[in-house]
Amino acid sequence: MFFSPLYFLFASIIAIALVISNALDINRAFKTIDEGLVTSSRTVIDRNTLLRDSVAQLGTFGQQRQLIGVYAFKDEYCNYLHQIKTELARKVGGTSEAVGILKDPDNTTIPTEILIENHKADSILQKIIILKEVMQTTAYTDDAKKSIAGILSTKTFNGNWAYDTFGKVPATAVLTILEKLENDANVAEQILLSDILYSQNLSSKPATAQ
Repeated sequence: MFFSPLYFLFASIIAIALVISNALDINRAFKTIDEGLVTSSRTVIDRNTLLRDSVAQLGTFGQQRQLIGVYAFKDEYCNYLHQIKTELARKVGGTSEAVGILKDPDNTTIPTEILIENHKADSILQKIIILKEVMQTTAYTDDAKKSIAGILSTKTFNGNWAYDTFGKVPATAVLTILEKLENDANVAEQILLSDILYSQNLSSKPATAQ
């Protein structure tokens, strides 16, 4: 069974926690992971901008209309994640300038309230499901569709994605998870655009004479 890439993130964090006993150092480790995800997202976004331009030059009008819808939904989803991150950071007191981490990084009450009690995790889940469907529908090859399904997987061990992902999770970990979800969306877009560009280039090649 394929599980969400979030579980690989959790595994990395658990491995770090096993060798770090100081809570401040653990939270700094979360911050390091989060910064790495931010850097990765920026790189992928820059690449996607170039891919969008390349696909636009080769694609048909109908395809562009379809892709505009995909872009709009993916960008709206990423903005939604960013809004939740901003709200969470504000409600737990912002960040400490001294160490650059949340002032109350171990708080589980506020993130659970925002994401579980206020059902924002359920909204995230629905957006992931829709994004996966529209990207798979737009992709050309089975390999790309499978890769998108893997990146945007919402399968969990207990079958309750919202609670399994965000229930009683410390604020610093929640911010990292939200950043990971945004990065996943950007990677899925890159897979989709690369697949379209490859398929377009392939179809534009003249047939080999027999």
